[in-house]
Amino acid sequence: MESREDTDKLLAELRGDASDTSQASRLRKSQVCDRVLRTCVERMAEPGDCPALATSLAAVAEEACQGYLTAVPQPAPLYLEKILYHLLRNVAGQGSGDACWRVADLLRARLLTYRPGQAPSKDLGMATQPLPRAACSNA
Repeated sequence: MESREDTDKLLAELRGDASDTSQASRLRKSQVCDRVLRTCVERMAEPGDCPALATSLAAVAEEACQGYLTAVPQPAPLYLEKILYHLLRNVAGQGSGDACWRVADLLRARLLTYRPGQAPSKDLGMATQPLPRAACSNA
């Protein structure tokens, strides 16, 4: 994903055929979309000053996120949110307001679906059990 043409091509591929809903197809789609999201995070972490590329990568990441959610309707809690957070942090460093808002809106929408008490993804490195009430009080 070195150029805008590369990102446009990848975007078209991500939007591909949604008619194949077999288990193997959904698994492959989730893996591809996960890799695309992580590649977007890595690419946006690289120094550069190309707001157009940042906007294109945000569109690719948005499509990959939607593709992942199509393949995995109930992903592990906070799994995608963690990836989107890192993407947002990196996009903000690129100086593209449009891309930043696009990723922020996507992250916000995902966070609104999270309900306390859900076990977070083990990928987060957090405890899977909620803290007891006594541990949360200031007393």
